[in-house]
Amino acid sequence: MLIDKISFNLLESLYKHDLSESEVDALAGERPNETINLLRKENLISSHASGGIPDGEGGFLNGTVKVTYHIRPEGRAVVEQAQKEGVDKWLDRISNLIP
Repeated sequence: MLIDKISFNLLESLYKHDLSESEVDALAGERPNETINLLRKENLISSHASGGIPDGEGGFLNGTVKVTYHIRPEGRAVVEQAQKEGVDKWLDRISNLIP
């Protein structure tokens, strides 16, 4: 598993509380989709969509669906392990695992 600093900061924020889509976008900076996809691929986070006004074509009107992101137990374990070891040391160790 390879997690960069931005992904870890987002994971750490999710450890404290759930985040809305706009909060995730703000924390992920220029690459929110890449960050979210990485964390989802590693099964560290999940999301839940709610609300939404039907557009009559099988979808929803833009801006009416609320997406909330949650940390999964696997993500909690990653944050807790990093806290035990020290975040910088842990990130260095993880980045060295993949050549």
